[in-house]
Amino acid sequence: MVRVESPPTDREVPVVRVVLPPVVLLAGATAAGAVLVVPAARIPVAVCGAITTLVVAVLTVAL
Repeated sequence: MVRVESPPTDREVPVVRVVLPPVVLLAGATAAGAVLVVPAARIPVAVCGAITTLVVAVLTVAL
């Protein structure tokens, strides 16, 4: 006998699981970049990395 079942529901992935990997990756890249550059360039590299991380997090949630 064949039993008819409803298809599995589309479960949404929690936002944290979607946002966390890119944010952690970019934060690590920013930290590594800030450590590797000369001291005069550390603040601009850190600021650009923070802005980039924020933009990627917002776009990840939006998309």
